[in-house]
Amino acid sequence: MSYSVRILSTKSLDSSPSVLLVSSDGTKTLVNCGEGCQRTFLEFGQKVSSMNRICLTHLSHDSIGGIPGMILTAADVLQDAVSSAKAALVHNNKKPQKPEESALPGLHLLGPVGTQKFVSSLRHFMRRDSFQVKVHEGAYSQPKNGGPKKRKKGSKNEGAYDVQSIVCHTNDFHRSEDSTKRQRLETNDQALSYIFTTPPIQGKFLVERAIALGIPKGPLFGQLKNGKSVTFTNEAGTTRTISSSEVVEPGSPGISIAVLYYPSNECLDQLKSSEKLKEYQENEKGHPVLEVIVHMATRDLFLGKEAKEWRESFGSEVKHIFLATDLRSSTETSSPFHSGMMGAIARSKVCSSVYNVPNIPIQLRETTPAAQPEGETVPGYMEAQPLLEYIIVPRSKRGFGSRNASVLHWRSIQKQVLQILEQSGAKGEAENALSHHSSVLTSNANNDKNRGELIFTGTGSAIPCKYRNVSGIYLKMENGNAMLLDVGEGTVGQLMRALSSSFSEVLCAIKAVWISHPHADHHLGLLRLLSDRNQVTDDPLLLIAPTSMLSFLLEYQEVDATVQGSYTFVDCKEVSTKVQRHLWLPEKHESHAKKMEQLHKDLGITRCTSVPVAHCRDAFAVILENTCFGRLVYSGDCRPSRPLAYAALGADLLIHEATFANGMEAEATLKRHSTIGEALQVAEDMKAKAVILTHFSQRYPKVPPVASKHNAPIVFAFDFVRVTPDNLLVAADLTQSMRLLYSEETAEKDEIMKDADVEAMNVPGLFAQKDVL
Repeated sequence: MSYSVRILSTKSLDSSPSVLLVSSDGTKTLVNCGEGCQRTFLEFGQKVSSMNRICLTHLSHDSIGGIPGMILTAADVLQDAVSSAKAALVHNNKKPQKPEESALPGLHLLGPVGTQKFVSSLRHFMRRDSFQVKVHEGAYSQPKNGGPKKRKKGSKNEGAYDVQSIVCHTNDFHRSEDSTKRQRLETNDQALSYIFTTPPIQGKFLVERAIALGIPKGPLFGQLKNGKSVTFTNEAGTTRTISSSEVVEPGSPGISIAVLYYPSNECLDQLKSSEKLKEYQENEKGHPVLEVIVHMATRDLFLGKEAKEWRESFGSEVKHIFLATDLRSSTETSSPFHSGMMGAIARSKVCSSVYNVPNIPIQLRETTPAAQPEGETVPGYMEAQPLLEYIIVPRSKRGFGSRNASVLHWRSIQKQVLQILEQSGAKGEAENALSHHSSVLTSNANNDKNRGELIFTGTGSAIPCKYRNVSGIYLKMENGNAMLLDVGEGTVGQLMRALSSSFSEVLCAIKAVWISHPHADHHLGLLRLLSDRNQVTDDPLLLIAPTSMLSFLLEYQEVDATVQGSYTFVDCKEVSTKVQRHLWLPEKHESHAKKMEQLHKDLGITRCTSVPVAHCRDAFAVILENTCFGRLVYSGDCRPSRPLAYAALGADLLIHEATFANGMEAEATLKRHSTIGEALQVAEDMKAKAVILTHFSQRYPKVPPVASKHNAPIVFAFDFVRVTPDNLLVAADLTQSMRLLYSEETAEKDEIMKDADVEAMNVPGLFAQKDVL
């Protein structure tokens, strides 16, 4: 039996504060689920499938940006488990359950008013009907100790926390840390805090006292532990009755953990007057004991005199953890994505002009970070760090675990990666390859600010991976302005790690966004991008996307007003093409002509053409004319497309998805993706001058194999790779170095195609979308 509270992530350039509460039954409650939350789960070895409740303190990208992806992953994991169980029953000649009996357990979501509207808005791009999301908005108070029906012995809820919410009302305003914009975007928001309480904690059973009283070992011990009196005959033949209180120490009616969110003085004042919290301050007999408070607030507010005096009013026994909601300094914040950051650092040591060092504290780049002293570093509270844990039960282990867990995790990964770097021979191989490009590397170093470039913020597929973020490409022109090609979850954080410019400079320079299709891994980063950018500039960006994205954003902005007025929308179909007598003729759309003129004015792009491709409904590739790379083509996610190859004939650069390795054409067809060989064949048909492959399956966190040589130079994209027109050939020649660097690591096991998938391959016409293939 164990209960604990863990800090999952803190405020940084690429993560938001979140807290994880672990129950004795193994289930987990998550407080806030911002972008990258799934990657953090993977990084720190937490199971998404064991999380059954999310509690939201507010509605913004930093609390809900990761929820859609979390729902998709949890639903798919559970659906696979159900399917496997059904298959096992059929194999054993047993009758499968009825549909209603095999429904997925789902997720309980608590949050402010507007949470249901947010969940409803997700229908525009995701459906998981068999996975129920139960929403409760505003004030919530679970029956004490879960109620008798929920606390049946052996039930799945037996060990879960009870939860109560405390609702505060605030006229909040949102402003980025590096904001130059003085306009305040005011909203009447609810800010929720939570109190989590364990079931009653039994007192310690005093074995030696029971033996001294002559109670025989066995079932009687168990009855006494459960609070019952027992009657027995001792060795002397005397019948005795012993009550539980004689051999069991007094228990506790429950132990409580508070997660308090107060973004303003107004919220702090409301929490100070909360009757629920006063009950803990009064500490009446028979009332659960408050042991830990996690404070989610800005540093200035938490360290202020008013908040300090309020903390002291809870008594000296209560432990306080400070989880800052603002950045102390962008140069001091480390990332929770240790595997991805350390991989990027190792690649930068092979060639720093192509594989840039992420923007993380300098001590983490070159040396092992120093451990922190155990215990409270500041009197009265503990500063939150990822993996910091406070153990509630068992009481014998009560207290803080190591506050250096995050540092130890980093050290372990750092040691492994740097050892591989030294032993792989990758640096030597790179030196040989780079000896032919010395003049190019010198030119790049001298003209860093004025050059066009591509930076990949995410190169992985939809399923979360420690090594690669989901899709995102930053295209910067020579004038310094930029365009994003897909904006998967975590794109802004990755971009801030990749660039040395200030927060406002980076966001203001982004003038346009292209979304290839309405799948979550390609657009969920929009929420943070639009919200943060809206705080630093009044200039809306041009958003070219499928219409479902507009429907989603229009509903979402009713929940989060910080994205209102942040974009000008253009439907991908409005810039699409038609085949007529083998000539590609643009459709006439006078209504958007002025919008597209802005694309030319800001970025120099003379033409933006979308080409329908086979992947999902409203999936498009894009052809951009007159970029810093010339004619640039981005496939999005798709099967190989002849129309795309024809429309972009003679392209200067093709960026194409390559989800699967050669030999997996069947699965690529089922998932409507491409293999590496198929992507390269599109490049051959297109007569592209260069190719960059991206969107790799989680099976290939490194460099997948290529069967044979091709005419065009091929670059395998990694997160944080920086490609310029000048160093593109350099990046292609570094492929062998990357193979050596990652030869020691094994890829994740391939999935075996299910019988149903094989049968689907034989259905005539199922995948024959001739108009887009």
